[in-house]
Formats: sequence, structure tokens, C-alpha cells
Amino acid sequence: MRLPFIQYISMGVLVLFQFAFFKERKYRNEYRPIISKILAQKWNRNPSNYEVSETLNFLVFSRNLTLILVIMEITIIMAFYGRFN
Repeated sequence: MRLPFIQYISMGVLVLFQFAFFKERKYRNEYRPIISKILAQKWNRNPSNYEVSETLNFLVFSRNLTLILVIMEITIIMAFYGRFN
């Protein structure tokens, strides 16, 4: 048995999980010490709050971009195989 529109349901679930489970404040608080430690090792000095915040902004942006790219990839694959029905 083939489920109709399963592709759209899959993309909807991806977006829903992004908004339901991704709490930006918790993510930033969890990764702030890790990022600070990594930057300190990389630069051999303590990074400023601005540098840590900018790195965290880049990580959040990259995470959102990854979601968009995955949805676009699914759409392109569906178009290639003609599975829009």
C-alpha cells in the first residue's frame, strides 16, 4: 500500500521538529562554554563575548540553513523522479 503525499508529510515533520524541539536559548547556553573553549585553544587567548556570540550565531544560522537545504534536496529528488502526485 502506497501512502499518498508521504513526501510532503516528511518535509512537514522536518519543519515541525525544527520548531518543536529546537530551543535556541537552551542550545546557546549549552554550547557557549564549548565554543569558548574551542576558540581559546585555537587562538591561544580567551575569546571575547562578541566572538563567542558571533560563532554561536553562525552555528544557529548553519543549522537553519541545513534544514532548508535538506528540504530543497528532497524536492529536487522528487522532481527528478516525478513523484509529486
